[in-house]
This record gives sequence, structure tokens and C-alpha cells, in this order.
Amino acid sequence: MSEILNYIEENPQETQRLIGLSQADQREDLIDTPIMKPRNGELTIEQKDEKQRFYANRIFIEHRIRSVKIF
Repeated sequence: MSEILNYIEENPQETQRLIGLSQADQREDLIDTPIMKPRNGELTIEQKDEKQRFYANRIFIEHRIRSVKIF
């Protein structure tokens, strides 16, 4: 245990980077990704509709970000 504490005291930048990585892992469930077509397969109609809604929402968000940057 004392080895870990010594390492933390001697390398504060490395410790901060490791803490940042663990916080990013905690928010990973907030990331939404589209459904991908399997190799040598097809998507069902429901999956295609969901993917289309996902990308429509993504385009809407990207346009809002653009308008904020222009303003």
C-alpha cells in the first residue's frame, strides 16, 4: 500500500490522467451508437428505422452546434 502512495506523491500528473480515464469509463453507458449491419447480413426493418431516427437526431444536434459556433 505504501508503494502506491509513494507513486502517487511522486507522479501527480500520471495519477490525474489515470483518474480521468476511470471517470470516462463510468460515463461510457451514456454513449449512444447506431446499430451496425452484421457481416454478410442485413438489418431488419425495425433496425433500419431505429438507425434512421438515430441519424436524424444526430444531424439535428450537429446543426444546432453549428449555429452556436456561427453565432
